[in-house]
Amino acid sequence: MPPSIRRKVFSIAVVLIVLAAGALSWIAISSHELLNQTADMVTRAGQVNAAVSALLENMIDAETGQRGYLLTHRKEYLEPYSRAVAFGPRHLHELQEAVADDSLQWARRAEIARLQSAKFALLASTIALVDRGMPDSAIRVVQTGIGKQLMDSARVLLASIRIAENQRLVIRQAMLVSVLDRAYFVTMALCALVIVFGITAGALQRRSDRLGRLVTVCAWSRKIQSQGEWLTLEEYLARQFNVNVTHGISPQQLDVLMKDELLHPEAAPSTM
Repeated sequence: MPPSIRRKVFSIAVVLIVLAAGALSWIAISSHELLNQTADMVTRAGQVNAAVSALLENMIDAETGQRGYLLTHRKEYLEPYSRAVAFGPRHLHELQEAVADDSLQWARRAEIARLQSAKFALLASTIALVDRGMPDSAIRVVQTGIGKQLMDSARVLLASIRIAENQRLVIRQAMLVSVLDRAYFVTMALCALVIVFGITAGALQRRSDRLGRLVTVCAWSRKIQSQGEWLTLEEYLARQFNVNVTHGISPQQLDVLMKDELLHPEAAPSTM
């Protein structure tokens, strides 16, 4: 292959390799970063859902303990209430930590804290009324429906927190799938480009090899040009291929000579 063509092919190969390496590196880095972000979001969604479930269960337990105490006036029925009051702040803190980077979820968490505080205060007031021997007053507080309203609001708000978090995770997973699909197609395109270049370079190499095997032959003397010299066929074969040459006559040429002798016997050498 001529040096100029070889340099061009080498330059194209270097450019393609650099482009392919850069594209694949970008794909790898962006995919890895997105995978890490998605993994973090999966972890966060799990933490949010766990905190939401714990808060809802906490408020239900508190209400269950309070109702049991209102019906029986027995202190052991207050155990779920006491446990809920003790662990309520902990569950709120867990939710706070999980949604710290989301202003909307943070606002919802603050509203949950307000509803939980109001609910616990209402439950505590009815328990205090029973402790003072005023169970009928406690029942009338329950019958106002304020506690049910607080509980319904908390359920709706906790459900909205869970739904928002799950939607966010679904969107991120869709983004990840889209990026991975693009990465797949870009990788396939680069592979196809490299294959096409390889085939083209191979074809150029074969063409160059064929051209490199051509030799210049004088149309008149039949001598062959080799490294600035004009050589006979015998000399060329000996130098290039280390071939020793002997001479003979082909059947075709023998026929030509025989015809010439028959047509021109006077030109034949005399044996007398």
